[in-house]
Amino acid sequence: MDAIQQFPGSHATKIAACLRWSMRGKTWEEFPLSQRWFAVGETIAHLDYLVCRGYVERKVVDGKNAYWLTMDGALCKSKLDCIWKNYRAK
Repeated sequence: MDAIQQFPGSHATKIAACLRWSMRGKTWEEFPLSQRWFAVGETIAHLDYLVCRGYVERKVVDGKNAYWLTMDGALCKSKLDCIWKNYRAK
């Protein structure tokens, strides 16, 4: 949510580069290319989930998918926290 709020209209690669990944302290630029591909794929899966939930909007801009929050970032996080708490309680 923070990455989308900070860089509205970004594509999945830009968003993935903003996230923290457990790669032994390496920066995004130091990741092997294959690991970046996996990370972008994982990011797209999460973005698709957020689109389905209505928290993120996807539009095609210059032939690429771009993403925006549909509401305030804090509200999105709060709603996702509720979903996560309910999931963990099961």
